[in-house]
Amino acid sequence: MILALLAAGCGSAPVAPTPHTRPDVIVVSVDTLRADHLGFLGHEAAHTPAIDALARSGFAFRRATTPEPRTTPALASLQTGLRPTHHGAREVGDVVTAEGRLAGWLAAAGWQTAAVSAMAVVSPEQAMDRGFDQFEVHHDERAASMAERALALARGLEGAEPAYLWVHFADPHFPYLPDPHGPVQPDAPTCRRVAEQAAAGKLRRVELFADRGGRATAMLDECRALYDAEIAAVDEAVGALLAGLAEARPGPRLVVFTADHGENQGEDGLFFEHGPSVDDADVHIPLVFAGDGVPAGTDDGVARLRT
Repeated sequence: MILALLAAGCGSAPVAPTPHTRPDVIVVSVDTLRADHLGFLGHEAAHTPAIDALARSGFAFRRATTPEPRTTPALASLQTGLRPTHHGAREVGDVVTAEGRLAGWLAAAGWQTAAVSAMAVVSPEQAMDRGFDQFEVHHDERAASMAERALALARGLEGAEPAYLWVHFADPHFPYLPDPHGPVQPDAPTCRRVAEQAAAGKLRRVELFADRGGRATAMLDECRALYDAEIAAVDEAVGALLAGLAEARPGPRLVVFTADHGENQGEDGLFFEHGPSVDDADVHIPLVFAGDGVPAGTDDGVARLRT
């Protein structure tokens, strides 16, 4: 699906960036983002104005799915257009062996290519950098900082030539510890305490994931609120990223917004984890195309994170 649609002098006044004539391609992916926790897909508690506005301005596939609810395989499908059985990455951290990549095809056609990833399993170690001129990894970095890093890369690109920029955010991933400077700060003391213990390696996560002793069930509402707060921080960063790109790189662009997979929060008896389930919570992802020449609308038909 993705691939088919993509086929100063000192003391002087600032010089406006040179606009490109061929569209920039901006792919924004978010780790562990359930589609049903976004406002435009019906979540009443969502605080996602930037993502919702992007969806309203463009074309949203409301029932899109991931080929596999694991990060490396899913994003390898995004970049290659192939199933996990064909691109080589069957599990998190596996090396992607397929030669053809979106970045390489665009580079061959004259696009500059750059990527910023907040996950160590989306990195050169998995050969995810193939075809990119620049590929930065900042593991577990907050969304706001990731947007700043992506903008810094974009400002360093040649203005007259089109660019392909991929930004992968990681904030909604467990443990749910939202940015203290983010837009939403729920009162969720129990889940915050457990998330801090998990981040410090002081609890066996498998016991929480399996709801041993009903521990996960007891704090589910709090954890959902923290999860939504992390999504809100990503939304704020996405808004800042897109606004900054419009200023730094004037000209036509195509924006793709999506996720690698969702997150179980009690579905199939699994809590705050993903992978060993094919419930909608795990496989249903957002997929939005917006930008020059993209009509506004929605589609509830079959759409997948690959061609």
